[in-house]
Amino acid sequence: MTKTLDDGWIRGDSPVARAGQEAAAGGGADVRLSIVTTRLAGDVEEIRLRGEIDVDTAGEVRDAVAEVLARSRPAQINLNLRSVSFIDSVGISALVAGFQTAQVSGVKLVVTEPSRFVHRQLWVTGLLGLFGAPEPWLAESEEPDPAHPGSGRPPARG
Repeated sequence: MTKTLDDGWIRGDSPVARAGQEAAAGGGADVRLSIVTTRLAGDVEEIRLRGEIDVDTAGEVRDAVAEVLARSRPAQINLNLRSVSFIDSVGISALVAGFQTAQVSGVKLVVTEPSRFVHRQLWVTGLLGLFGAPEPWLAESEEPDPAHPGSGRPPARG
C-alpha cells in the first residue's frame, strides 16, 4: 500500500510504517523511521528520512533507494537526513549500500542537510566525502560561532 502526499509518496507497506499507523490509531509501536520520496526539478529524486536509522530500520533505507531506482533512473538521488536523530554502524552501512546500488545504476547519490549527529558520524567514519561532503543542518535557533567559521545555520536558499 502506498499513500500519496503532494507530489511524493510515503512508504506505507512496511512493518515500520504499519507500526506508525497503529501508533497513530492509539496502539502499537512508535514510528522509528519515516521515509518520504519526492521528485525534484532537474531529474532529482529526494528521499527524506525522519527518525532513527539503525539495525531495525536500515533495511527500509536500502529498500527506499532500490524502489526509486526501480521506478526510474534519475540523474541524482538526494538523501535528506535533516531529521535523522540517530544513526548506528548498520545505518551507515545501509547508506553505503544505497550509494553502491545507485552507482551501479549510473545514478549519483548524495546526502543533503545531515543532522549534526549524522554529520559527525559520517565525518568520524571518513565517509563524509563519499556522500558529497555536505554541511550539517543546524536548527534555526543555532547561531554561528565566530570562533568556528561555517558554524550556525546555512544561509537560506533562494
